[in-house]
Amino acid sequence: MSNFSMCMQSEFESWLQREKIGREPEEDTKWRRQYYDWYIRWEECDAGCDSLYGQSALSWGEYVDYDEDTSLEDGFDSVVLAMRRAMGPQVQILLGHVVECVDSSTRGGKVVLTCNGGEVTIEASRVIVTVSLGCLKERHRTMFKSPLPKRTVEAIGTMQEEAKL
Repeated sequence: MSNFSMCMQSEFESWLQREKIGREPEEDTKWRRQYYDWYIRWEECDAGCDSLYGQSALSWGEYVDYDEDTSLEDGFDSVVLAMRRAMGPQVQILLGHVVECVDSSTRGGKVVLTCNGGEVTIEASRVIVTVSLGCLKERHRTMFKSPLPKRTVEAIGTMQEEAKL
């Protein structure tokens, strides 16, 4: 448990003892604890971590709230539009290409994508490839010429297991 999380938990418990326990029905205290637990789960989800107990205060302080940029009010198109606004007109977005190989081992720092059975080759300085988790799980070893980092491969496996629940 991190010092930050221990402090939050300790402060919550102190507040309950000082202000609520014994001064309100037990059922109300139970609801307060449930609300606190919900809040912690929400923060874990929002921070993208498994547990706030492992989250450092430093990384929490680096959190950026993107406000309207992350709104999916208009569907996933809003994500693409936000990316275009943020990155400018030099960004090219290509849809409907079946990516078979991502080669980042080329000279000059370029990334080469081989798509559609080798019919299309795309060279870029950076790429974002979006594939389903199932496709990534099944094909990451052959799709990426430079192997993905071990940590990423482990995360892919973890996500797959959680998706089955």
